[in-house]
Amino acid sequence: MTNLFQLPFRPRTPIRTAVAGVAAIWLLVGATHATAVDHFRVYPNSAGFGIDGPIVQIDDQFGSQTTDLGGVVRFMVPADKNQEGLADFFSHLTCYQIVDGVAGPAVISTNQFGAQSLTLGAPDTLCVPTEKLITPGPVNIDHYKCYVATGAPVDIGVSLQDQFGSTAAIVLNPILFCTPASKNGEPILDPVTHLTCYDTTPPGVAPGPIPILNQFTAAADVLELLETDMMCAPSTKQVVPSGTDHFQSYPTLPGVGVDGPIVQIEDQFGTQVTDLGEAIRFMVPVDKNDEGLVDPISHLTCYQITDGVAGPPVISTNQFGAQPLTLGVPKSLCVPTEKLISPGLVDVDHYKCYEATGAPLDIGVTLLDQFQARTALVLDPKLFCTPADKNGEGIDDPVTHLTCYGTSPIGQAPGLIPILNQFVAGDQIELLGPDLLCAPSTKEVVPQVPVFSALGIGSVALAMLGTALLLVRRQRTN
Repeated sequence: MTNLFQLPFRPRTPIRTAVAGVAAIWLLVGATHATAVDHFRVYPNSAGFGIDGPIVQIDDQFGSQTTDLGGVVRFMVPADKNQEGLADFFSHLTCYQIVDGVAGPAVISTNQFGAQSLTLGAPDTLCVPTEKLITPGPVNIDHYKCYVATGAPVDIGVSLQDQFGSTAAIVLNPILFCTPASKNGEPILDPVTHLTCYDTTPPGVAPGPIPILNQFTAAADVLELLETDMMCAPSTKQVVPSGTDHFQSYPTLPGVGVDGPIVQIEDQFGTQVTDLGEAIRFMVPVDKNDEGLVDPISHLTCYQITDGVAGPPVISTNQFGAQPLTLGVPKSLCVPTEKLISPGLVDVDHYKCYEATGAPLDIGVTLLDQFQARTALVLDPKLFCTPADKNGEGIDDPVTHLTCYGTSPIGQAPGLIPILNQFVAGDQIELLGPDLLCAPSTKEVVPQVPVFSALGIGSVALAMLGTALLLVRRQRTN
């Protein structure tokens, strides 16, 4: 067994030297970011060792529950991954079983292994800040509520060193996703940093009995730790929008259908009054990869915008991960539309779509909509669409945006279809082959850095710096 004080203490530096100056500016302009949270190795606890937890109220970002905690399921120990160092080798976590509660939402977890879609199940444990009495010291960490999680395996090799030893391991599939939680009304220190816990192989050493002390133990309690079988990575999260479908976007044949009227459009980037042109796109709900459809009735007809101001740089997050986008000028206003071939109640927001550029995805998908089934490769982003208030009608869902990517090959052309929306009663448009896939997305606006404007740095450089700053903030949790 390796003693704690035989381990080299390397304070973790989440920002590399090359961007240290950027970090300083980040602090200068007053941005907030997560505290330093280490990786953890996870040790199962032998059945029958340790006292059960009490009845507690747990509040996290997904909701609130009151539950009678069970026994200690596992113990988390700070781990030095790949010799990156430790920020805090005193703060451990003891995880008590939760036997009830509601499943969490679908999320995208982002950490050193990249951005990954996770499906969350029922709550599994409440992990409580704990002092390990073999090496006592100040404990400064949040409670975490852990949910069962499923997702694709990572299959990345790492070296791990903690107070019990060191080993090389392969990081496999996600097992748990843990949110910072308030227990019995106690404050949350860091609401940004989560933990994504992965299965690892081969199993590590079994430390055996260890004494612990936390809020649930009036005196030292004793756990019996088995072979380590998981590793938890500090992570950020984005909740995947659950009420909006993907859309397949069909260009329209010019000159068919009536033009849109003069409208006032207000979105999260500003307000403009514009005279809309002709319908240039028609968006159809599409079942991507057999995930199903929420609302097959609500379509969008997109009318051309020929003026307006470019949007700010953003980071778009969806099922394909988190991606920086540079936004250009507005291209269209997409209006909720009933397709009269298959009529029904329409329930979707207006969207204002901006030109968008970013790196290509090169991901294969299957697509099934009311016109065709096809397999396509998802390419580079073309449009980014924000929920918009048209003429003061309001926005139902200000969180869900659409990121539209080019697809190849282009699909079949459906031809003429009759539509009905706020602008037309029984108009017809002619659809060409679909060339875009629009994914429901959340967004973060990249912070701008006005302190540099006096130094003569151009807008492009500022945008690049802002993107780097936001990505650095995310990496601080890793």
